[in-house]
Amino acid sequence: DIRRLELLLRAPDGSDLPPENVLSALLRADRDELQKGLDSVASPPGPRLSAIRAAVPRGGAVVALFRTGARIGAFVVPANAESVGRTNVIFPVPLTDDRLIELVNGKDGSAGWIKAWEELSARNLPATVSGWHNTLSRTLQEMGAEVMKPVVTRLRELGVVPGETVVLIPDGRLSLLPWHAAPVDSSTGKSLLDLYLVSFAPSLAALDATAEDLKRATAARSTLLALVNPTNDLEYSELEGRAVAAFFRNRRASSYRVTPLPRKRLSPRCRALSTFTIPDMRTS
Repeated sequence: DIRRLELLLRAPDGSDLPPENVLSALLRADRDELQKGLDSVASPPGPRLSAIRAAVPRGGAVVALFRTGARIGAFVVPANAESVGRTNVIFPVPLTDDRLIELVNGKDGSAGWIKAWEELSARNLPATVSGWHNTLSRTLQEMGAEVMKPVVTRLRELGVVPGETVVLIPDGRLSLLPWHAAPVDSSTGKSLLDLYLVSFAPSLAALDATAEDLKRATAARSTLLALVNPTNDLEYSELEGRAVAAFFRNRRASSYRVTPLPRKRLSPRCRALSTFTIPDMRTS
């Protein structure tokens, strides 16, 4: 830590400058990067960081993972936050954006997350199963040690106790990896999902809009549109669909496989998707 501080206090050209000048510039740069990170997870433009608290689950927290430049960070905002400041930011985490791309795409002949899954899907052979398990274990271990362990530590420091709800908002290509399953305790192997009730949101704006929508919703007019296993190749998805539908009274079920949805206008209050998706790396 002392060595890192010494390096921070030196100008880029190696010459010594008054420490307050260098620190001031570094703090401004970090602030600008953090604002870019917030803007990315708030897309489309929506709530500012100080307004997130209204959408945080009672007793729980929102964890927004973001990329800015070559670095990755996290916003951790608990429900009991009276203000939002530096204690709610983990920046940067040890994992870099370049390393994230390698975990997803692979490097030097080593299959990344996407390639290993594609090979397993194409050929369910002992070799591909073993390759997938190796990639799975290696990737999750690194994700846990360098990102999710610091996040869980911060959740505990902020008073979010195990068993509460944590909403994860991974930005851009961060959403390609299962952060909820990354181990955060090397001795037990427990993940975020073992410690908290985990849900996901695509952005802070979407989370805020959903929270507002739920406030206006009533049980009498709650409706659900569930797209469940349309290609008939995702195990246990029907169980998931029935579990979600059980929350809706007086439900009328319609089943759709690989067929068009009805032409009539659908305006469900809630939507559930239980399907395979193929990531488009060009937009990530």
